[in-house]
Amino acid sequence: MASRTIFATLAVLISPAIAQALDPLKAPQGSYVASTHTCSDLDQGVGALELAEFDGDAITVGASTCKIAGTRHADDAFQASCTERGSSSPVITPMKITRPSSDALSINGSIFNFCPGK
Repeated sequence: MASRTIFATLAVLISPAIAQALDPLKAPQGSYVASTHTCSDLDQGVGALELAEFDGDAITVGASTCKIAGTRHADDAFQASCTERGSSSPVITPMKITRPSSDALSINGSIFNFCPGK
């Protein structure tokens, strides 16, 4: 009985740490559009570099998918392992990713706004 209580207590304490590791940005998952566009522009189509997809683990922009490392580096810079479609060798790329607001990401200085339901 005591081991169940200890296990339950540990699970509650560890859960936020696991969530942080799985989603280091704590950002909404889904589609983001460059700040020069609106979410309605997604229906008409935007350029590949003006759309970002975030799945909680990686960001895809254009032909590159970048898996975000769980560790935050100085100045909100995250390390990412990026792979271009068709390539099998990931390249470690430093990326500065910040959250200028609760519904936006800044990726290397470019602002992308979250589009709910897209």
